Amino acid sequence: MAKWFAELSIGAFPLALDRGAVCCNRLQPAPRKLTMQTMPELLYSSASSPFGRLYYAHREGRLVLISFGAKGAFDARCSKLYAARPRRQHLRSFDVALEHYLKGGEFVHPHDLRTSGFVRRVLEALLHVPRGSTVCYGALAAQLGTGARAVGRALGANPLPLIYPCHRVIRADGSLGGFTGGLRAKKALLRLEGADF
Repeated sequence: MAKWFAELSIGAFPLALDRGAVCCNRLQPAPRKLTMQTMPELLYSSASSPFGRLYYAHREGRLVLISFGAKGAFDARCSKLYAARPRRQHLRSFDVALEHYLKGGEFVHPHDLRTSGFVRRVLEALLHVPRGSTVCYGALAAQLGTGARAVGRALGANPLPLIYPCHRVIRADGSLGGFTGGLRAKKALLRLEGADF
Protein backbone atom coordinates (compact mmCIF):
# COMPACT_ATOMS: atom_id res chain seq x y z
CA MET A 1 0.00 0.00 0.00
CA ALA A 2 1.63 3.22 -1.18
CA LYS A 3 1.94 5.92 1.47
CA TRP A 4 3.13 9.50 1.61
CA PHE A 5 3.67 11.62 4.65
CA ALA A 6 3.36 15.21 5.83
CA GLU A 7 4.93 16.75 8.90
CA LEU A 8 2.56 18.15 11.48
CA SER A 9 3.25 19.35 15.01
CA ILE A 10 1.58 17.97 18.11
CA GLY A 11 2.84 20.42 20.70
CA ALA A 12 6.57 19.95 20.41
CA PHE A 13 6.26 16.66 18.53
CA PRO A 14 6.19 16.25 14.73
CA LEU A 15 3.80 13.57 13.52
CA ALA A 16 4.00 11.76 10.18
CA LEU A 17 0.61 11.27 8.57
CA ASP A 18 -0.62 9.53 5.44
CA ARG A 19 -2.23 11.94 2.95
CA GLY A 20 -1.80 14.70 5.47
CA ALA A 21 -4.52 17.36 5.37
CA VAL A 22 -4.98 18.87 8.82
CA CYS A 23 -8.27 18.34 10.64
CA CYS A 24 -9.80 20.88 12.98
CA ASN A 25 -8.42 21.12 16.51
CA ARG A 26 -10.97 19.85 19.02
CA LEU A 27 -8.77 19.84 22.12
CA GLN A 28 -10.77 20.32 25.29
CA PRO A 29 -9.72 21.83 28.63
CA ALA A 30 -9.38 19.45 31.55
CA PRO A 31 -12.83 18.83 33.04
CA ARG A 32 -13.82 20.44 36.33
CA LYS A 33 -13.55 18.24 39.40
CA LEU A 34 -16.91 16.90 40.56
CA THR A 35 -17.93 15.03 43.69
CA MET A 36 -20.58 12.29 43.78
CA GLN A 37 -22.96 14.84 45.31
CA THR A 38 -22.54 17.35 42.46
CA MET A 39 -22.24 14.87 39.57
CA PRO A 40 -25.02 15.32 36.97
CA GLU A 41 -27.18 12.28 36.15
CA LEU A 42 -25.69 9.81 33.67
CA LEU A 43 -28.00 9.31 30.67
CA TYR A 44 -27.75 7.10 27.58
CA SER A 45 -29.24 6.31 24.21
CA SER A 46 -28.28 4.51 21.00
CA ALA A 47 -28.19 5.04 17.25
CA SER A 48 -27.92 2.82 14.19
CA SER A 49 -24.99 3.32 11.82
CA PRO A 50 -23.36 1.63 8.80
CA PHE A 51 -20.77 0.16 11.20
CA GLY A 52 -23.19 -1.25 13.77
CA ARG A 53 -25.26 -0.13 16.73
CA LEU A 54 -23.74 2.72 18.74
CA TYR A 55 -24.52 3.23 22.42
CA TYR A 56 -23.54 6.48 24.08
CA ALA A 57 -23.69 8.01 27.56
CA HIS A 58 -23.98 11.71 28.26
CA ARG A 59 -24.25 14.22 31.08
CA GLU A 60 -25.76 17.68 30.63
CA GLY A 61 -25.56 17.28 26.85
CA ARG A 62 -21.88 16.33 26.89
CA LEU A 63 -20.78 12.89 25.71
CA VAL A 64 -18.77 10.79 28.16
CA LEU A 65 -18.82 7.37 26.47
CA ILE A 66 -19.40 5.91 22.98
CA SER A 67 -19.51 2.15 22.55
CA PHE A 68 -19.86 -0.17 19.53
CA GLY A 69 -21.80 -3.42 19.65
CA ALA A 70 -23.77 -5.08 22.43
CA LYS A 71 -25.73 -3.25 25.10
CA GLY A 72 -24.25 -5.55 27.75
CA ALA A 73 -20.72 -4.42 26.96
CA PHE A 74 -21.84 -0.78 27.11
CA ASP A 75 -23.52 -1.33 30.50
CA ALA A 76 -20.39 -3.01 31.86
CA ARG A 77 -18.23 -0.10 30.74
CA CYS A 78 -20.60 2.45 32.29
CA SER A 79 -20.43 0.54 35.55
CA LYS A 80 -16.63 0.31 35.44
CA LEU A 81 -15.98 3.94 34.46
CA TYR A 82 -18.79 5.73 36.26
CA ALA A 83 -20.16 3.27 38.85
CA ALA A 84 -23.62 4.12 37.57
CA ARG A 85 -26.48 2.64 35.60
CA PRO A 86 -27.61 5.34 33.17
CA ARG A 87 -31.21 6.31 32.51
CA ARG A 88 -32.35 6.31 28.88
CA GLN A 89 -32.70 9.76 27.30
CA HIS A 90 -32.10 10.56 23.65
CA LEU A 91 -29.61 13.27 22.66
CA ARG A 92 -30.61 14.90 19.38
CA SER A 93 -27.22 16.57 18.96
CA PHE A 94 -25.60 13.11 18.74
CA ASP A 95 -27.74 12.36 15.67
CA VAL A 96 -26.68 15.67 14.11
CA ALA A 97 -22.98 14.97 14.74
CA LEU A 98 -23.28 11.42 13.40
CA GLU A 99 -25.06 12.61 10.24
CA HIS A 100 -22.32 15.21 9.70
CA TYR A 101 -19.68 12.48 10.07
CA LEU A 102 -21.46 10.12 7.68
CA LYS A 103 -21.63 12.89 5.09
CA GLY A 104 -17.86 13.43 5.13
CA GLY A 105 -17.05 15.62 8.13
CA GLU A 106 -15.40 14.93 11.45
CA PHE A 107 -17.48 13.78 14.41
CA VAL A 108 -17.55 16.86 16.63
CA HIS A 109 -19.65 17.08 19.79
CA PRO A 110 -19.28 18.65 23.26
CA HIS A 111 -17.77 16.05 25.57
CA ASP A 112 -15.86 15.36 28.77
CA LEU A 113 -12.72 13.26 28.45
CA ARG A 114 -11.97 11.82 31.89
CA THR A 115 -8.74 9.87 31.53
CA SER A 116 -5.24 9.77 32.94
CA GLY A 117 -2.60 12.21 31.72
CA PHE A 118 -0.86 9.67 29.46
CA VAL A 119 -4.07 8.35 27.89
CA ARG A 120 -5.26 11.93 27.34
CA ARG A 121 -1.95 12.78 25.64
CA VAL A 122 -2.25 9.82 23.26
CA LEU A 123 -5.91 10.51 22.47
CA GLU A 124 -5.35 14.20 21.84
CA ALA A 125 -2.62 13.27 19.35
CA LEU A 126 -5.32 11.50 17.32
CA LEU A 127 -7.02 14.83 16.64
CA HIS A 128 -4.15 15.58 14.26
CA VAL A 129 -4.80 12.48 12.14
CA PRO A 130 -7.27 13.71 9.51
CA ARG A 131 -10.12 11.79 7.97
CA GLY A 132 -8.94 9.45 5.21
CA SER A 133 -5.48 9.14 6.78
CA THR A 134 -3.83 6.56 9.01
CA VAL A 135 -0.77 6.45 11.25
CA CYS A 136 0.96 3.32 12.57
CA TYR A 137 1.28 2.49 16.26
CA GLY A 138 5.07 2.67 16.17
CA ALA A 139 5.23 6.07 14.49
CA LEU A 140 2.71 7.53 16.93
CA ALA A 141 4.60 6.01 19.87
CA ALA A 142 7.93 7.38 18.64
CA GLN A 143 6.56 10.90 18.33
CA LEU A 144 5.15 10.71 21.85
CA GLY A 145 8.34 9.23 23.30
CA THR A 146 6.81 5.92 24.41
CA GLY A 147 6.34 2.35 23.21
CA ALA A 148 3.85 0.96 20.70
CA ARG A 149 2.26 -1.35 23.30
CA ALA A 150 1.68 1.57 25.66
CA VAL A 151 0.00 3.45 22.82
CA GLY A 152 -2.14 0.39 22.06
CA ARG A 153 -3.26 0.15 25.69
CA ALA A 154 -4.11 3.86 25.74
CA LEU A 155 -6.17 3.50 22.56
CA GLY A 156 -7.99 0.54 24.10
CA ALA A 157 -9.02 2.81 26.99
CA ASN A 158 -10.50 5.43 24.63
CA PRO A 159 -14.04 6.22 25.90
CA LEU A 160 -14.95 8.38 22.88
CA PRO A 161 -13.75 6.57 19.73
CA LEU A 162 -15.55 8.67 17.13
CA ILE A 163 -14.35 11.96 18.63
CA TYR A 164 -10.82 10.63 19.24
CA PRO A 165 -10.43 8.45 16.11
CA CYS A 166 -8.36 5.51 17.34
CA HIS A 167 -9.55 3.47 14.33
CA ARG A 168 -7.08 5.52 12.24
CA VAL A 169 -4.12 3.83 13.97
CA ILE A 170 -2.94 0.70 12.17
CA ARG A 171 0.07 -1.63 12.15
CA ALA A 172 3.25 -0.78 10.27
CA ASP A 173 2.62 -3.62 7.80
CA GLY A 174 -0.69 -2.03 6.79
CA SER A 175 -2.93 -4.49 8.68
CA LEU A 176 -5.69 -3.20 10.92
CA GLY A 177 -4.36 -3.98 14.39
CA GLY A 178 -6.91 -3.86 17.20
CA PHE A 179 -10.09 -1.92 17.93
CA THR A 180 -12.47 -2.15 20.89
CA GLY A 181 -15.43 -1.91 18.50
CA GLY A 182 -14.23 -4.93 16.52
CA LEU A 183 -12.21 -5.19 13.32
CA ARG A 184 -15.29 -5.24 11.09
CA ALA A 185 -16.34 -1.85 12.46
CA LYS A 186 -12.77 -0.53 12.18
CA LYS A 187 -12.57 -1.50 8.51
CA ALA A 188 -16.01 0.01 7.84
CA LEU A 189 -14.99 3.29 9.49
CA LEU A 190 -11.78 3.52 7.48
CA ARG A 191 -13.53 2.72 4.21
CA LEU A 192 -16.23 5.29 4.96
CA GLU A 193 -13.52 7.88 5.48
CA GLY A 194 -11.82 7.01 2.19
CA ALA A 195 -8.79 5.10 3.50
CA ASP A 196 -7.47 2.29 1.30
CA PHE A 197 -8.86 -0.83 3.05
